[in-house]
Amino acid sequence: MKCIQCGTDNKLKERYENQGKCKNCGHEFTFELITATPYYLSKVTDTFFQNLIIGISVNNTLNFTSKQLFYFLHRKLKNYLFKSKGLDITGYIVINALITLTFGNSLYDDYKNSIVYFIIAGTGGLLNIGLILINSSPINLSYQELQKNSRQLYTLGVIIIGTGVIGSLFTWEYWGFIISLLVGVLAIYSGKVVKNRNSELVEKLAISETRFLELLNRWESINGKILRRLAPAQECNILTQVNPDVTAYSFDRLVVCDSADIAQFLISNNFHFENNCAILSITGYPQSIFDTTMQMLRRNPELKVYALHNCISEGLCVVHRLSTSPDWFKDTNVTIIDIGITPRQVLANKNNLIVEKSSLIIDEVQLPNEIHSTLTLQELQWLQAGNFVNLESFKPQQLIQIIQRRISNSSNLENNTSLLVDTSSSDTSIYMSESFG
Repeated sequence: MKCIQCGTDNKLKERYENQGKCKNCGHEFTFELITATPYYLSKVTDTFFQNLIIGISVNNTLNFTSKQLFYFLHRKLKNYLFKSKGLDITGYIVINALITLTFGNSLYDDYKNSIVYFIIAGTGGLLNIGLILINSSPINLSYQELQKNSRQLYTLGVIIIGTGVIGSLFTWEYWGFIISLLVGVLAIYSGKVVKNRNSELVEKLAISETRFLELLNRWESINGKILRRLAPAQECNILTQVNPDVTAYSFDRLVVCDSADIAQFLISNNFHFENNCAILSITGYPQSIFDTTMQMLRRNPELKVYALHNCISEGLCVVHRLSTSPDWFKDTNVTIIDIGITPRQVLANKNNLIVEKSSLIIDEVQLPNEIHSTLTLQELQWLQAGNFVNLESFKPQQLIQIIQRRISNSSNLENNTSLLVDTSSSDTSIYMSESFG
């Protein structure tokens, strides 16, 4: 294990002899996870964790929340979680080649008996189908891995059917073709089953939050506070004196987050300066300048508001609150754009999303009628199953880039009236972005 202070490699015996400290500089090692449980946590060495911090902060240039670091660690460790153990196409071809070499000569003179070869060789196909299906559990595999398994089964089915067609033309009797057709169709059908499992996709986290906090506290107790890690946002009512010259101006855009932590994350990374927009949370963060900022915003008749929230029932209510609350934009002509995350976006773009499942039983999704009516039955069922996606599961740089793209592409939404959510209660116009990411 390398020391992060001086780079000296210390073997296990040397670490024990020096009470867990570097033999060269005496710096204490943070992690000694030779017997870590689960086993893949043994990958979390000092160097690994240091690189994790450098990676999430983009070489210490971006601030991040503890939750973002937690999800980033999960993404790094998930490669050591369950993997598909199917023999795949290569394994199938190898099995058939071996059987051909073993039995081919003895069956060559009696082509009618060559059907025996296919029955034996077809076992390889059935073995592949079984293994891929068994290992294609959505709780264990990512979206990409499920897609890969589905494609493998489709390809396997085509190969087996093609082999049966060729074999029936030259050597086999008709029942050899029938067997190949049945096995091939089974493989293709299995591929469809695996593909449909994408709708059940719920990610199994590689590490619990409790275990993560233990690692984080251990790291900071030895190496000091992580420079770019943000403390939880403090929602307090301490007023800040704002320069009167500043209040004479306004903003053309406002981003409203459903959590103070996300608002703090964007503000700390100067998103408001670089994108010329105000940033607030639906809870009123930052309280010290909230009232002043709202006064400035209400001066602009061309103001556009962008709702940013987790994909959860409470997050979807942010848009409704913005349009109906007198503290926000009730009875105004402000344009409100829901940039996500919505269930529709999740169901359409599962590729890079971490979909989790709440441990709480949800009897019924409680949403305002105006929001409820915009959701399909599939979306409502998805929410009622306890599924959710957290904004903090995106890497900091990625989340910032996504929000910038959603804002820059928002003009297209206003020209698409099919995305209009509600205009019955006021003059406020509400639009939804169809994608996130």
